[in-house]
Amino acid sequence: MKNLSVTIKNIYNDIDCNICERTSCGSCLNSIRQSLEYICLFTCDYYNIPLTRKTKKGNVVDNDNPTLGDMTPLIEKYFKKNNVLWSKEIGTHIGSVWTFGNLGSHAQKSSLINNAKINKVTIANALNSMCVVTEWFFNHYGLPSPLDEHLDTSNSNISNHEKEQNKEFNEKTNELFTKLANLQLKYQNIETEYFNEANKAFDDIYFDDLIEAIESGQCVLFIGQDLSVDDNNISLHEKFFKRISRRRIEYNQKDGLFMPKSEKQIELKALNYYNKKFNDDNKIGNNILNKIAQIPFSLIISVTPDNTIHQIFDKYNKKHSYFYYNKGTKHNVEEPTKEDPVIYNMLGDTGFDGKYIFTHKQFYEYINQKQEVKIPFEIENKIKDVAHYLFLGFDFNKWQNRLLLFSLNLYNEADAYTFDADKIEDINQEFINQQFNITFIKNNYNDFVNVLLQKCEKEKLNKPLIETFITNINEDITKVIAKTENFNNLADLIKIEKKIDAIC
Repeated sequence: MKNLSVTIKNIYNDIDCNICERTSCGSCLNSIRQSLEYICLFTCDYYNIPLTRKTKKGNVVDNDNPTLGDMTPLIEKYFKKNNVLWSKEIGTHIGSVWTFGNLGSHAQKSSLINNAKINKVTIANALNSMCVVTEWFFNHYGLPSPLDEHLDTSNSNISNHEKEQNKEFNEKTNELFTKLANLQLKYQNIETEYFNEANKAFDDIYFDDLIEAIESGQCVLFIGQDLSVDDNNISLHEKFFKRISRRRIEYNQKDGLFMPKSEKQIELKALNYYNKKFNDDNKIGNNILNKIAQIPFSLIISVTPDNTIHQIFDKYNKKHSYFYYNKGTKHNVEEPTKEDPVIYNMLGDTGFDGKYIFTHKQFYEYINQKQEVKIPFEIENKIKDVAHYLFLGFDFNKWQNRLLLFSLNLYNEADAYTFDADKIEDINQEFINQQFNITFIKNNYNDFVNVLLQKCEKEKLNKPLIETFITNINEDITKVIAKTENFNNLADLIKIEKKIDAIC
């Protein structure tokens, strides 16, 4: 421990921005990261915590060169398992270690996330946090910190007002890490309930090929209106359309469209319903879409009036790009990938402006729009090129859903599946199968999603939404810390806090 104290103190004393003439601060930030690595190495040795890692094949092997990111989860797991007092009980969360380790890694590349520069302010804040984290670890062992004399004095070149703001910033940072730790603890013991695939047969689906296609970004998911249903399996959208049907807003149930000259009245009612009430009604749909969001589809196309799948991605801070059809508007879309997925509401987004394809006239105008307006070029190319399609919640008894398939320019030799075949008339099944090579599966889409999620988990292809959220929020906090003049970015932390509170 004495040698560790000397090493850490020497690292700290070697960093002096007042006399430094370097043009880059990256090496100093990397030194701070190394000091935290020494502390973690000592802790692992003290508690005999095995340093291991997983290979690509999932095998656990010894880790001869562990990083800060490798060690902190192992320490946290050991401490919690053995009821050892953890940092959040004292007021400093281990997330601080993770964050500055992450900054140190980026420092080796001479730049931070979003090309933010590492400068003297960054180093001053990192030194102060180094003092706080070091103090906690040494106090944990009942010893004085080698940096006690430096605590809260590392920002000597900053005004008193700025110091106070910086203190508030650091307190908020630690508070957010503590909230994330509590959130992770809350969900870590919750086991995912899976559908017992042995009770249902999906013999017509080649799951090995499907999983391979999803993993390589070669599967497009299409979401239809019947995905959102009530307890009696009745479409929530259909119920809403029937409920508002009256004089001047007459709904043609057979066609699934409204009569002429009702657009403005419908838009107002739709904007109100889909923004205020739909999400509460959509419990079954939300449950299914939360499972879908764990599967790395590169492209999701929705023909529903709502944008629930986009809201779920947003809520859990899951990276994606979202677009929706807006008459006459061309969208510039990057190529969809499983790392940067795209969600496209093909017929509009009522939650945004109340607009959607509600009437026969609107549908006619939509079909006759330029192809690049209906479906952005990059999305259309993706649809043409993939090997698998999944259609969930589509009523192909409605003629407009069958007609829409022509607009998609599907690859006719792809494997394509849709579900709830018993609900679709034989003549319509036969037409769709012959025209578009889509196979109808008798089992319902909810059972299928459960089976697919289970198989994705076996292949380590899915990621629980809460894990995605915690990982991405950690990165967001790191980006804020990496910015210059940290104390001016408290508003960014408060925005992040609102996201965490929404999950909690």
